[in-house]
Amino acid sequence: MFNFTINNYWETSDFKDIVLNEYLSLSIAKNAGIATADFWLSDNKELLALRRFDRTENGSLFVEDMTVLMGKTSDQKYRGSYENLMKVADLYQIG
Repeated sequence: MFNFTINNYWETSDFKDIVLNEYLSLSIAKNAGIATADFWLSDNKELLALRRFDRTENGSLFVEDMTVLMGKTSDQKYRGSYENLMKVADLYQIG
């Protein structure tokens, strides 16, 4: 069973520091007491490893992406505001 996902985005120049951004965001959430997946940043700070939470011994769990919940397309994923994100989280009672 595949239990980890590795994220690297250094080839995508538009999001050069996204690995560090995701690591920082996960770290802040964890320190604030919000449950997160286990995660690790590589020594060279170019890779973010996350333990998959959407896989079980019985198969995959169905998980919606906030992009889908906000009615956005994949090319709009990183456009928006935290205010709108929180409105959608409240609407779906997430968190």
